[in-house]
Amino acid sequence: MTNKQTLWYFPLEPLKTRYTWQLCQHWMPETFKQFNINYVSIDGDFDPDEEIKVGAVLDAVGRGKFSLSQCANFLEQLRLGNVKDGDTILLQDFYTSGVDSIFYALDLYGFKDIKIYAMLHAQSVDEYDFTYHMKDWMRHYELGLDKRLTGIFVGSTIHKEQLREAGLEAPIHVVSLPIHKQKTIDVLPN
Repeated sequence: MTNKQTLWYFPLEPLKTRYTWQLCQHWMPETFKQFNINYVSIDGDFDPDEEIKVGAVLDAVGRGKFSLSQCANFLEQLRLGNVKDGDTILLQDFYTSGVDSIFYALDLYGFKDIKIYAMLHAQSVDEYDFTYHMKDWMRHYELGLDKRLTGIFVGSTIHKEQLREAGLEAPIHVVSLPIHKQKTIDVLPN
């Protein structure tokens, strides 16, 4: 590692049957490179032939296993001394199982200036999201995570309003995914 600040990027699992493959293998890395961002992708254990067996967006078991292994991989980087104050963590998904272990370790190591951002695609605040029926337990998780985040990225002002109504207080930034227009037109010209 260099003395330059590092963006520790936690991508979603790169399912080829979903947009997550393009997002995490191409769109995000190309965007980081375009802006000359020093980043490290924290990958997780993943079977490239994985399919969604149970779940609406990502596999119920696969998501947890991938996230937990990402957190373990990041914790090893922390143990090795590669993480430093001034660095930033970007979670491609707000629901990243095991992220509490990172908060715990950062606090015990005494870090004072690690920024942590998360992309929040939907969550239990959206009555049309598959997690809505989990809100009785998930809302507590969401509110706890909100207390530790430097900021949250969402895709619409409606979603921002839903999060505020649910009690989330972290700064919320309305952004889009870095979809590459020309690559999309090349595949779908009409």
